[in-house]
Amino acid sequence: MIVQSAAVTGDSLDSRTAAARRYLSTVPMMERMIDETVARMMTLPPGHRERAARLLAARTETLERVMTQELVRHFTTREIDGFRRFSVSSEGRDIVKKLARCLSHMTRRVDGIVRTVIDESAAAEPEPASAPGTRRRPRRPRRKVAPPA
Repeated sequence: MIVQSAAVTGDSLDSRTAAARRYLSTVPMMERMIDETVARMMTLPPGHRERAARLLAARTETLERVMTQELVRHFTTREIDGFRRFSVSSEGRDIVKKLARCLSHMTRRVDGIVRTVIDESAAAEPEPASAPGTRRRPRRPRRKVAPPA
């Protein structure tokens, strides 16, 4: 396996940060994130909904910083640039529009299944006891040693 250094690939913290900023300036992620969050806030009472929307809008810079940090943390410069190119293509724009909602729904459904499995396993019969001789003995408490005088 050949491993190339960051100097050869052009992948550094600075290049990733620059690529992440290019991506976020090209792809309207912030608007999509706010739209998705506002859609989730529709379950709030009207007074809370408007206040939550104002509070979210006031944190735009923080959200952009977090998104930049996470892109830099998880992807190489090449990957971020590739995702940007994909996201501005015709198909990419359509996919990116649907992706956040898709992932949100998928996560909710998968979490529900996992919770059901955990609940069912907790309600199941207890595990059988260990075979004789395989059970570990409990540790004896350590004796306290007096500090030197």
